[in-house]
Amino acid sequence: MAPLTTVEQPVAAMAEAAVAALVGASRGEKPRHRIFPTKLHIRQSCGCP
Repeated sequence: MAPLTTVEQPVAAMAEAAVAALVGASRGEKPRHRIFPTKLHIRQSCGCP
């Protein structure tokens, strides 16, 4: 089986933001739009040589 192409995500930062959003929501704050950086790891599963 070929190694899978994957997307790396900053899981810890996303979890912290989720908790902060929940705490903020409980205080009546509006949610903040967040964009997190990702990294694409292209491997052989995409048909690349």
